[in-house]
Amino acid sequence: MVWIYGGGFQMGGSDSETYGPHYFMDREVVFVSFNYRLGTFGFLSFEDPNLSGNFGLKDQQLALQWVKENIEAFGGDPDSITIFGESAGAASVHYHLVSPKSQGLFHRAIMQSGSTFCPWAMIPSGIAKQRAEAFATLLGCHGTVEEVGDCLRQIPSDAILKTQLKFVEWGIDPMISFAPVIEPEHPEAFITQHPYLYKTSADIPLVIGFNSDEGAIRTSKLCADNMLEFNQLNEQWERYLPIALVLNDKVDKQDLPRVKSELKNFYLGGNKAQVDNIRNMSDNITLVQSTSICTLILPKYPGHLFLGTVQSHLVSPMQMN
Repeated sequence: MVWIYGGGFQMGGSDSETYGPHYFMDREVVFVSFNYRLGTFGFLSFEDPNLSGNFGLKDQQLALQWVKENIEAFGGDPDSITIFGESAGAASVHYHLVSPKSQGLFHRAIMQSGSTFCPWAMIPSGIAKQRAEAFATLLGCHGTVEEVGDCLRQIPSDAILKTQLKFVEWGIDPMISFAPVIEPEHPEAFITQHPYLYKTSADIPLVIGFNSDEGAIRTSKLCADNMLEFNQLNEQWERYLPIALVLNDKVDKQDLPRVKSELKNFYLGGNKAQVDNIRNMSDNITLVQSTSICTLILPKYPGHLFLGTVQSHLVSPMQMN
């Protein structure tokens, strides 16, 4: 079983303290995890073959290829590989399901709380290039894409990380500024069209799931520091709502004023938000984004959709029963 960690394509790691093999030790399972490049290191894209992006996904694909070729030496079965991931890791699993580069490298898949259809899982064409150009300008890199690439490779990693943080506009939003993109056609491209448009994908068993109240991972921040961000949202609705709901990436600029107004009128009656309305934003992640995973996938793949409840409680920060 090969684990791909989440973290919004911006953070995370495969350290054993966080994602260890403890629950597999009594089973006949070989557990594998790996790291992949994140943030601008893994997903900066000029939408050009010379700097096309998706380097983090290509790291993952290389790791899967290594597992396929070498896992037998560790007691594993190269013909029985399951890939699974959570959040951005689940979206990564979905990308591998459709990418021709990953076909034949695994035999089952599990997607936990994420897919390529989530609004945060792909940066739209045009926006990815704009952000890459702005990022390069902040670091003093100019010229052709090749020249900019050479320049960026000379920049210290700590400067890269500090500059990346400048793309956070409010609180922790946008949570994902650099993520997978649709690449131009070239030999090393990982995906060249939207995942929904791929006519074929891995014909393997697939389990998809999500949890109740997943949206709390974001909306809990609204309630921190004496409701600081919640009050900011109320005072500057026009500025912060598109950031919080990822509207800037998904709605045409000329339509934004109308969309913001309609959202405020529909959900708030044109008034300021109340604490009870935080649930609406949470449900936007839990219900809208999570159920869209299934509703978009089911028409393309035979399957069953069901609702089940499994309750657990925290034993420690790292263990659940």
